[in-house]
This record gives sequence, C-alpha cells and structure tokens, in this order.
Amino acid sequence: MSIRFDAKQFCSEPSLQNLQGRIISKDDWKFVAYYFDTTYERSHTKEMLKNLVIQELTNRNLLPEEAVAVCTPLSCHGSDSQISEDIPQYQEKNPYPEPWSEARLEFEREKLQLELKEREKEIVN
Repeated sequence: MSIRFDAKQFCSEPSLQNLQGRIISKDDWKFVAYYFDTTYERSHTKEMLKNLVIQELTNRNLLPEEAVAVCTPLSCHGSDSQISEDIPQYQEKNPYPEPWSEARLEFEREKLQLELKEREKEIVN
C-alpha cells in the first residue's frame, strides 16, 4: 500500500526512504524543486521533473547515488535499452503503390484544370 508523500517533511529530511512507496504528485515535485532552487520548465512532465529533482539532490549529496537507479529506473541505462528493444520500430511505408499515386496526381490535375475552365467561363459571363 502506498503512503502519501509529505513534501515539507521530505525537504527538511531528504532521504530515499521518504521517496520509496509514496504517492508523489507533480505539484509535490514542483514544491521540492522550488525548495532546493532547482530550475525546471513548466512544460516538463512529472517524470522529467522527478528525474531532474532526484539527479539534483544526488549531485548535492542529499540523496545516495542509488536513488537515481531506484527512483528513476526508466532513466538508467539498462532499462532504456530493454524498453527500446521491446517496442517495434516504426517504418514509414507508402500505403499507395507508386503507379496509383501518379494516377491520383493526374486525376487531381485534370480536376483542377476543369475547375479553372469553369471559373474562367463564369468570369467571362
């Protein structure tokens, strides 16, 4: 069962134990970032903000080095490569065979020429 995160208590006593198994909202991460003067963009996702804060607190020696691996597993080298291998790579394919594309372009060109002729007739009349 997850326990609600207390940002004020964490800021006064930053520890890995205060992070693990907690429900931490984006606003909580913003509070911690602001408290520790960590610069972030408003457009950052919760995950990006979390990674930034954890890395900053680790750099300041307020959290142990293992906090990066424990709290941001998707940012660690091992997990990223595993996830990218599991996701099939997108390969763009032309849904229409080349001859059909040329035929379609020819059709559109003829259609536009007819529209042009009709407009020219309207202008003359």
